[in-house]
Amino acid sequence: MKRLTTIFFVFITIFGIYGAYKYLFNQARVEHVALASLNGRIIHAKTVEIVGFAFNPPEINIPPGGSVIFVNRDRVDQSATSDDGATFDTDLLKYSDSVKITIDKPGLYIYHSKPYPYIKGRIVVE
Repeated sequence: MKRLTTIFFVFITIFGIYGAYKYLFNQARVEHVALASLNGRIIHAKTVEIVGFAFNPPEINIPPGGSVIFVNRDRVDQSATSDDGATFDTDLLKYSDSVKITIDKPGLYIYHSKPYPYIKGRIVVE
């Protein structure tokens, strides 16, 4: 009985640590950063994470000339591709890969993931 209790305790401990790891390292972390360009102008960049088969956040606002950093937190390959197919395409991102895009022209940009086209997001440039 003591051996069974020890095995059960070890089992629960290992899965408890695994659950804590998943929670701490796979939660969506959305951050806003400002990057200085060479000419001293501040360029705004926002991070969009692909996590849980969704873009997080699903909609962002950036100024003209602003940037978006797409980070894949899903264990499957994902992309961020503008619906028009021409404005931007990150190509396939493996787990934890990231790509930065910059959009100069004001407007609404709707995008999706190529492997999972039902995953949608929006960028408002104004």
